[in-house]
Amino acid sequence: MTSDTAGVAPRLWWCIKVGAGAALIALQCAHYLMGMPQVTLDIPRWLAQALVLTGGITTLLHHRIVAGACAGNQPARLVDSGGLYGWVRHPMYLGDCLLYAGMGLLVPHPLSTLLVAIGFTALVLQARAEDAHMAALFGEPFRCWQQRSGLLLPGL
Repeated sequence: MTSDTAGVAPRLWWCIKVGAGAALIALQCAHYLMGMPQVTLDIPRWLAQALVLTGGITTLLHHRIVAGACAGNQPARLVDSGGLYGWVRHPMYLGDCLLYAGMGLLVPHPLSTLLVAIGFTALVLQARAEDAHMAALFGEPFRCWQQRSGLLLPGL
């Protein structure tokens, strides 16, 4: 990748994952406000709600950790500890995956299944693009962290 195009793919994946999340929220609104039909699944509603809540909290907590590490005019530093960062390099994206899965289960519909799949794919591709950027930026410390942590799940 040239330096002119190096940032295009990560921005594209980020836009796609945000778009998928926004569309999932729109499906929630369509269902609850306008009575959009859904497929009947034998999954407890509390499970879907727990996924949404856990995913949202995970994302917000780890955003706070990153924001705290990058406060002020300090140079960029590798956030490889705190929260789930000791085990997972992208816990905010893990939180997004849980959130998307929960929203998909709250309103089971072929469109929500497609949006969850698109969101998951974009999150994985975004995480890989960020890994490449962090490897170039932080070098050996990042590679050591990469060896002991998973992309979105511990050990994977």
